This record gives sequence, structure tokens and C-alpha cells, in this order.
Amino acid sequence: MSKKTCIIGAGFSGISTANVFKQYGFEVQVYEKEKEAGGVWASCRRYPGLGTQNTRDTYHLSDLAPLKSHPEWPKGEQVQEYFEEYINQQKLRPLIKFNTTVISTKQESDDTWIVESKSEDGVIHTEKFDYLVICNGIFSTPSIPKYKGIEEFVENGGRVCHTSEFTNKEDARGKDIIVIGFGKSSCDVANAIAPITNKLTQVARSVVWKLPKYVFGVNFKYLFLTRMGENLMKYKTLSGFAKFLHGPGVGVRNFLLNRVEGFVGRKLKLKKLPKLQPEKSFEAIATSNISLYTDGHFDKIRSGEINFEKSEIIKLEPKKAYLKNGQVIDTDIIICGTGWQQVVPFMEERLQEKLYDENGDYLLYKNQIPIGIKNMSFNGYHSSFFCPTSSEIGALWIAEYFTKGFILPLDDKLRKDTDERLAWSKERTNGKNSRGTNIIPFTFHHIDDLCEDMGTNLSTFERFNQWNLPPSPLAYNKIIKSKIKIFKEERSKYYFAS
Repeated sequence: MSKKTCIIGAGFSGISTANVFKQYGFEVQVYEKEKEAGGVWASCRRYPGLGTQNTRDTYHLSDLAPLKSHPEWPKGEQVQEYFEEYINQQKLRPLIKFNTTVISTKQESDDTWIVESKSEDGVIHTEKFDYLVICNGIFSTPSIPKYKGIEEFVENGGRVCHTSEFTNKEDARGKDIIVIGFGKSSCDVANAIAPITNKLTQVARSVVWKLPKYVFGVNFKYLFLTRMGENLMKYKTLSGFAKFLHGPGVGVRNFLLNRVEGFVGRKLKLKKLPKLQPEKSFEAIATSNISLYTDGHFDKIRSGEINFEKSEIIKLEPKKAYLKNGQVIDTDIIICGTGWQQVVPFMEERLQEKLYDENGDYLLYKNQIPIGIKNMSFNGYHSSFFCPTSSEIGALWIAEYFTKGFILPLDDKLRKDTDERLAWSKERTNGKNSRGTNIIPFTFHHIDDLCEDMGTNLSTFERFNQWNLPPSPLAYNKIIKSKIKIFKEERSKYYFAS
């Protein structure tokens, strides 16, 4: 008897879940509200200047190497090209309903799921599933500030949008533009459109460290996309060499971070741009407050092509924005790189209450399963340096859990562990943990935790190599293939017969 699985979203987490579940033998249906797969990389959300922070050899799925035609740091359209190649290679396209929005998910008394969706033509469809996997991601719903006077500003021809909604560079030509924020999307957009605007002002309440692509002449992936780089930051539990780095060897660890901080400051000439000097030390990257430097961005600020104001908007009037520092800026368009809402609006209310703790953080054990809700999981509800790899291992973990490849502790223990993780997450990020979904920079730890539950991992030799070298996603494919093989040989017949 087949088991039907509903997957919501066709970004990296959605397509990797579809591919793993298909290989396990599930009947899979993916719902994607846009016309194409790709999530944040889809053309409908691709802002000017969008590109990866990762190098191409660390940002792909385990059964398809990066395309040789792509550069070291692929652009948004190239990541989308990779998606298309992967979907075709794995024959996933027939499993995906594009231009289809899930409007409700309800769990029946037998723990099955009723999913209502609306197709492009407005027709409502209802379908029953054994399992539900939510892969709409933590970057799916834009968060835009509700500025005082925003309605009047818009009524008089102004525009306020999120970076993901500003997809046509030509809209900026000859206009007065304000870009809000100092994260990667804000800096990418400001840098890309500044040359064609009448005037561009970037406004941010605070600044964070920007990491150049090359540090001391070495590709940053060899410094920070390794186990060594990750373990320079203090994890909630310490073992092995990490104990040394945060114990007797803390001086060595501090020396390394201070050397990098000094280099970055000199490389980006921060002494000549005091507004862009972060208040906290480079160690603040452990709170996820870091992004890759956008080539040429600081040069444009230095030359005046981009006017940078360390402030915030307090109110809007037609064609004007008033800043907290007293500046009044003429503006036609305000582009907000102000983050995302982590929401699941299609979930029925009685289950919504089980998804969050008293602080509004997601109660997901290991960022995967909600506590006390059966036959349901999330995948991709974690910010990650290696999103494709962590999504694939997450998909494998879910498939193994659903097919009883391992047994989790009772709910009380799951809640205790989750509460402890959330408390630590909130403390290390100063409360900015994206509702509990922020795991950066601890991606290796997250993947290892999931592998431990499944009783598997890369070899000791391969993990040792990852201390000095960035991970190859291809190495994780044998873990996936091995688990699928064991399932088919030992559990498949009995599981699908039940």
C-alpha cells in the first residue's frame, strides 16, 4: 500500500525531500506557489545583484555536482539554472504542482492530512495525505516595517517593497532610492542599482562585519566553511579539539580571530569609513551577524555614489523620509532588506498553538519535527551555511523517522531538549534567533546531530579532512544511498504493507 506525502515548497529543502522520499517509495506531491522551483533563487524573487555567499563546490546537492560553466560564486540565475538541471535529472517535475498555493492543512482523527490548495485558475482542490512536510522555508514571507505615514507616501506615488520584491533593476533608473538594512540583500541591491539612480541612500540602524571573499590571499571557504572555522565559535556543548580551543587553547583561538578582524579592517579600509566599523568584535559572527562583502560596495560609499546613514526612518511623507538622526531624504522608492517572517498561515489554528513556545519560537526538535503532532515535519527551518546539504540530510532524517528507522525519546524529553536549545540560541544571538530557526554558524554540528540519530555519518577520515577543507556535498550521497538500501532490504515490505 502506498504512502502519500505532501511537500509544501520547492526550494532546496522541498526538492531534496521530494527526491529522497521518491527513492524510499513514497507517493510524493509537491505544491509550489510560484511558476518555477528555486525558493529565494526563483526569478520572481531575484533582486539585482543576488548571488551566493558560498562557493559553488559547497552549495549543491549530493547527486549533482555544480555546473562547470558556473563561476566560484554563482549568481542567482545560475543557481536557478542548477535547480532546473537537478529537477530534470531526478525526474521530479511530474511531482510538482506549480502556481498552486496551499490554503489549509488539517489533521484528521487518524493522523492523516487534508490539504486544500488553489491552482492558478482559482479552482480549489482537496487531497488526503499520510504525511505532511513543510518546506516553505524561513525566507518565504517578507517582513516590511509599518512606517508612520506609509499609506500617504504610497498614495502619492511612492513605493515601499522588500528586496525580494524589487526584481527589475530598471525601476531604479533616475529615481531617488532608499535601501534599508546592512545585510547581504541590502548591500547587493544598493551596490547593483546605485549607478543608475538619481540618488541612493542606504540606511541602517547598525552595521555588521563583512567578510571579503579572500582573507590573507586565501579563499574564505578554507577559513570559515570548515569544522575548524565553525569550532572557533563556542557551541552549546564542547568535545574533542573544540574543548581545547575554548579551554587551554583559548589564546590561540583569540589570536586567530583577532588576526582576521585586523585583516578585514585593513582590507575594507574601515578606519576611513567609521560609520561602517562594527561596534562588536569579529567574534560577533557567532550570532550570525555576518555576510560576505559585496565587491565594490564600500568603494561606492567612500566615493559618495552611495550615501550611507547610520539611522532609521521615523516617518514618511509624500516623496520624503525623515530619519532619527535629523536627516530628511527625498525618495521615490524604499527597498527594505528587513528580514522575513517565519509563518505557516495554512496550518489550522489548534495545531498552530502547538508549534510555538511562549516566546513565539518554533518548538521543533532539532529544527525538524513539532512536538506532539504526528506524521508531520519541517525541513529547511534552519539558516545554514550549507543549505543544500543540511536540507538533504534533513530529508533523510525525516524519511528514516517516518519509516521507523530510529525511535525518538518521549515528548517530555523532546520538549526539554528543545527548550534548552532555544534558550541557548536566544542567548547567543541576543534574542535575534529568527524564532528559533537560526543555527549559523553551527551547520556541521546540526548535520552531525541528525546523522547521530540515524546511526550514521561520514568516516572519521572524511570528518577529519573537514577540519581543514570545506565539505564536499558529494561525500554525503553515500550516506543517503546506504540508508535507502537498508530500508528497501529490511523495512520497506513491512512498512508499506501496514
